[in-house]
Formats: sequence, C-alpha cells, structure tokens
Amino acid sequence: MGTRDSIDDFVERACKIFPRLDPEVEGIVDRVCKLAKKFDGVLEHGTAEFDLNKGEYKLLLQLRQHDPDFTMSPGGLGESLMLSSGAMTNRLDGLEAAGLVTREPDPEDRRALIVRLTPAGIAKIDQAVNAGIDNEIALMSVLSPAEQKRLNALLRKLVLSFERRPQPVGVTAGA
Repeated sequence: MGTRDSIDDFVERACKIFPRLDPEVEGIVDRVCKLAKKFDGVLEHGTAEFDLNKGEYKLLLQLRQHDPDFTMSPGGLGESLMLSSGAMTNRLDGLEAAGLVTREPDPEDRRALIVRLTPAGIAKIDQAVNAGIDNEIALMSVLSPAEQKRLNALLRKLVLSFERRPQPVGVTAGA
C-alpha cells in the first residue's frame, strides 16, 4: 500500500523501546482498538440525533429483536447488557418517561415485571438503526465488497478464538 497511518509511527517507536514486540501483532491490536473507539464515537453521535444515548439505543435494540411481542424481563435485559439492577432501573426510568418502553406485570408470574417496547419506541429505534446503517455503509465504502468479505472472515476468526478460549478469572466475555 505504501501509506502510513498513525499506528505505524506508534509501533515503530514502541519496537525501538520493546524489541520483543511483533510489529504486525501490535499493529493489528492497536488498529482494532482505535477503530473500536472511532465506531463507538460514530454510534454515540448517531444515537444523539434521535435523543438517545448509546446505552438507551442498545436497550431498545435488544427489545426490538425480541419478536413478536418486544418484551423481556428487566433481569434478562440487565444480563444481556451487562448492567447492574440499579443501572437498569435508571435506564428504564428514563426510557419509560420518554414513552419508549413500559413496565408491565408479567402475565406468567404475578410477582415479576416485563419491559415492553412501545410503538413510539419501535419507531424511534427503527429510525436510529436505519440511520446507523447508512453511516456504516458510508464508512465501509472505502473497502471493496471483496475486501469487506475478507476482512469479515479474518475478524470472525479472531472473535471465535476469543469466544472459544477460557476466560481468565475476573474477565467477562463481553458482547
């Protein structure tokens, strides 16, 4: 390719200090980390256009994927989003006040609640996701379809290696 990015400069300096560093491995790790932060920023910016933060967006998306009734238990939501019950309550309070979700008695267990995505919540998350799709397509347009396929295959291989590896104590698998 011939073009250098900021990671090339960083890795070059780091290798002079730490000769055991493999520049290819370090470049991959640093680029993936940098891209994750960039994509996170794009998501945060995109969700703000819809008066949502990233956490609210992820919660609404989780509910949206639960067809046909768009419901989950607060505990199930908290587990899937890796949130404490207190954080889940705060997030649900805000979304309920905005009319995007409701908390209702669970018809199968009178002691429990379910969280339901409202029609307004469905419309909001659908708009936000569709705008995000447009952003993602624009960002990935620098890669040809063949390059996108190849990159996806390589990243999938790397993700699978993490998913199959036993986690060290105190480390969570993440989303």
